[in-house]
Amino acid sequence: MKIAVSNGSGSQENKQKILPAMLTNDSKQERKYIVRLAASKMRLGVGDMTVLEALAEAFLGSKDANKVLEQAYNVSSDIGYIAKVLLKSGMAGIKRVRTAIDRAIKPMLAQRVSQFSEIKKKIGSIDVAVEEKYDGERIQAHKNGDNIKLFSRRLRCYRRVSRNC
Repeated sequence: MKIAVSNGSGSQENKQKILPAMLTNDSKQERKYIVRLAASKMRLGVGDMTVLEALAEAFLGSKDANKVLEQAYNVSSDIGYIAKVLLKSGMAGIKRVRTAIDRAIKPMLAQRVSQFSEIKKKIGSIDVAVEEKYDGERIQAHKNGDNIKLFSRRLRCYRRVSRNC
């Protein structure tokens, strides 16, 4: 809590003193979690789909609505945003979630087929967009006027092209 509430002039130095003290006074297991928290490497074992199921259960009374939440998540890539929309506007709001500039779209994993003709059979009668992948980085580019944000495959804004990336 001392680190969390520390702010203002000298707070950075204060935090740098508190953290080592925590590491020397705590058990080996506690130190492991403190370091993971500080390094933003905490792995809780709860995946995105588990959180979406929990939201469906908590706000809609059933996990049956999870597919609609998953669709909204796939085009917004922000579980916090999905939770806010669900809280404020319910399922009607979730159904209105669309792609937006500055909000990366979750990439889909490719599935291999042996013949090109199998693609249409596999996915049904919807419109299809296909792209070839050569060597290099796959990115999403979001351009709004002069502001450009580039998102990596893991949805991180990894190149600061605009001020608020």
